[in-house]
Amino acid sequence: MRQFFKLLTLSSVLAVLLFACKKEENKVEYLGGTPPVLTPSSTAPMVLLIANKDNPAITFNWTNPNYQFNTGISSQDVTYTLQFDTTGSNFSNPSMGQKAISKDLAVTLTVKDLNTILLGMGLAENMPHNMEIRVKSTMANSSAPLYSNVVKIVITPYLDVVYPVPAKLYITGSATPAGWMAGGDPELVNQRFTKVSSSKFELTIALSANNSYLFVP
Repeated sequence: MRQFFKLLTLSSVLAVLLFACKKEENKVEYLGGTPPVLTPSSTAPMVLLIANKDNPAITFNWTNPNYQFNTGISSQDVTYTLQFDTTGSNFSNPSMGQKAISKDLAVTLTVKDLNTILLGMGLAENMPHNMEIRVKSTMANSSAPLYSNVVKIVITPYLDVVYPVPAKLYITGSATPAGWMAGGDPELVNQRFTKVSSSKFELTIALSANNSYLFVP
């Protein structure tokens, strides 16, 4: 009887080992991929003009990264992101421009698209900027990122606002600490915004509730 239990125990251990080996054989492993190769339609310097805002500005094409698993080429959808940064920032700038492209291996940006990306980075208009552009590929849940070669282009954006931008901007009113300036010199009340760019002003100030304020150029 004792011999029988020994044989039974040995059989159970072998069964577990065989099952574990079978599971190991069926394990799907990520083997890697090939960084995409990015090709622009042009690398010539670009001066963007508001009159051409709806026209195509540039087309980017890139190769398939062909993500590989031990079971073969991945059938998962791949998401691509065009990344824009200024030369020397090495794509570490928190304000770098990004545009997501789902599945496709090419995208055409209009003049307005490109201009919006650059102004969104806080870059000054009517000035040339040395830009670096690459494409990032990822699988589900932003996994297994691969980065393309870097393309360099000098791009000059334009100012895109509805109203003319003043040189200076102030705030006044009963909600502000200094109250209404009543036609006086706005510089005396020290409620002037800092002009960050032609489309962005900043000021930190305490405003009282249930009162009024007014912006004054």
